[in-house]
Amino acid sequence: MTTSRSPARRCIAAAATVVCLVLAAVWLVVTPDEANGADGVRQALLLYGHTVVWLLLGLAAALYAIGAAGRAVESTAMLALGFYVAFVTALIL
Repeated sequence: MTTSRSPARRCIAAAATVVCLVLAAVWLVVTPDEANGADGVRQALLLYGHTVVWLLLGLAAALYAIGAAGRAVESTAMLALGFYVAFVTALIL
């Protein structure tokens, strides 16, 4: 089910989608130095975790822009938060 949102908010969400995709591309190239000495899941999180976070935030913004159900938007944003926590945990350990 879609929800009604103002055109201005949908436009802002569309712009946020583009910004998130640009940031995802940046974080695909820029990786923390800690990734060099890591292996396995930790290395994957350090190399791609931040990129996945921005892709998920972009997806949440795109879902909002097209008027998707609030639950879909919130679930996607919460998944991004989970990936961010995992990324920061891998960075700290």
